[in-house]
Amino acid sequence: MWIELSKILPYLVFPLSLFLESQVLAAILYKFAARRAAMVVFILGYIILLAASSPIVATVLNRQLEGWYVPVQASDAPKADAAVLLGGALSLPLPPRVSAELSDASDRVLYTARLYHSGRISKIIVTGGNVFKQQEGVQVESWYISRLLQEWGIPESDIYYEGNSRNTRENAIETKKLMQRYDIRSVLLVTSAFHLPRAASTFRALDISIIPLPVDFRFVNSSQPLLLSIFPSSGALGATTHALREYLGIFVYGLRGWLEPAK
Repeated sequence: MWIELSKILPYLVFPLSLFLESQVLAAILYKFAARRAAMVVFILGYIILLAASSPIVATVLNRQLEGWYVPVQASDAPKADAAVLLGGALSLPLPPRVSAELSDASDRVLYTARLYHSGRISKIIVTGGNVFKQQEGVQVESWYISRLLQEWGIPESDIYYEGNSRNTRENAIETKKLMQRYDIRSVLLVTSAFHLPRAASTFRALDISIIPLPVDFRFVNSSQPLLLSIFPSSGALGATTHALREYLGIFVYGLRGWLEPAK
């Protein structure tokens, strides 16, 4: 139950939700003649929405997360026994889809395949199940990822996958079990750049020897008109929400003692 709630409750504090909640509260306050308080709450809601929709805010929040680890070409990565590929990279084959489809984070899969083909690793651990129970016949995400890796020329015998984990903490726990079972001592941890700070700390908290490798960078140094860099947009709102979800995850993991202690 905690896993399901951890995926649902954050929506209550995301910017758009806070805006809607503020407007409802402002209407209630106004109805009960607390007009000054109603106005303050009403305006505060719009300030939250505008700030969260700012490309500047979205960029600052996301680059702070994405800047923890330096990316490297797969062919230049350190050698290790295996790569750990975290889930969240594919969309399940749910109707009307007829097969699993690549998502924004599918760079994780491609990069891991490149690590294998460049000889940096000899095994791949794919970790990640489905958060919510799906209809009959739908496999766990890690199964579909392993099949995609096989399509890209990696032997099934070199891929280990598990579908029990439903969050980053469980990814680490299940990975450690596989490492012990197959005598894997060192791994390259592959996931999206924004997620890597929490993921790396979670794995290290369980004494797993990892080398973090970030991919899927979403904020790059591109040239664009100044207006697009400052004018509020729905895209920026989504990116801000995306970052806040990860900061909230770091905060909760820290409270639960699931992160590596600060040195």
